[in-house]
Amino acid sequence: MNTTDQPHAHVTPSGATCNGYGATPYRLLSRALHPTLRIESNAWRNAKAAATGRPRDPQGPKTQDTTMEMQNSNNTRPEQNLIGTLQNNKTFAIFSNAVDKAGLNSVLSGATQHTVFAPTDEAFGKLPGGTMDRLLQPENKEELAALVNYHLVNGRRSTVDVGRWDAARTVNGQPAPIQLSSNKLTIDGARVTTPDILASNGIIHGIDKVNIPAAPKPH
Repeated sequence: MNTTDQPHAHVTPSGATCNGYGATPYRLLSRALHPTLRIESNAWRNAKAAATGRPRDPQGPKTQDTTMEMQNSNNTRPEQNLIGTLQNNKTFAIFSNAVDKAGLNSVLSGATQHTVFAPTDEAFGKLPGGTMDRLLQPENKEELAALVNYHLVNGRRSTVDVGRWDAARTVNGQPAPIQLSSNKLTIDGARVTTPDILASNGIIHGIDKVNIPAAPKPH
């Protein structure tokens, strides 16, 4: 496994192996996170058609596979950016507000691609009482920005990509450990519960825990 390969950049408020015969852990992860999708290769479909004596008609009725391909094609160019996608998903209302208060809306609405590990509102409810009230105070803007940046990674990375890493190199500058076990993907202990929400300038993975970066060491 490798760490992320994207270049490190700090954003401030101002600104498993496969032997050729079986599925890799990454394909298993994809199937586990998207249980409704079933992918068959063209070679396999053609072999089945030959065995039954019924050639496959490429212009025939839409199969589950072609429907999935059409859906993926439609999703390749989503209209909304990361900010719009977060704001329109009520599950991420608190995180969206935190991004705004940290002064990072411009970062997630720009052209640069980002991967966002977004804690759900339920995840924020697990924090000690008063934590977010304190962080949302203007005098704690830098600390809030550090927390938000710990949930951002440069580049557009799917859950399959992330599952190959040992750690994610976050925009905060601190690495966040990645684990893939029993088809469960976690980042710093937060489980990815809603994977691969596409936006025009990146991708969002919903997580069930707010990750707190380590406090900066005193100079």
